[in-house]
Amino acid sequence: MAVVKIKFVRHMAKLVRYVLDGRSPNDPVDTHDCSEQHVEDDFEAIAHFHRGKGEISAVHIIQSWNSDESSKVSPKEFNSLGRELVETKFPGHAFLLVTHTE
Repeated sequence: MAVVKIKFVRHMAKLVRYVLDGRSPNDPVDTHDCSEQHVEDDFEAIAHFHRGKGEISAVHIIQSWNSDESSKVSPKEFNSLGRELVETKFPGHAFLLVTHTE
């Protein structure tokens, strides 16, 4: 069974560095309405367009599985589960999704 953590983030730049810099070369990456290379700029443009001025700049969702469960499912399948979660709970929102395999 997965453990899910949800964190509200004020400093998106730190989160993006953590998510992208902390991954292995073959870790799956998925995006919607943003690009991996310009995710911070893309999210800021979306917030500006919608006149976002709140303190929260992103939502960080972490899904974790134990080592036994992790050995039964491929990283791409875990990535698909993450995409399904985001699209179900936050339909229509832009996202960057990275599956870390460490």
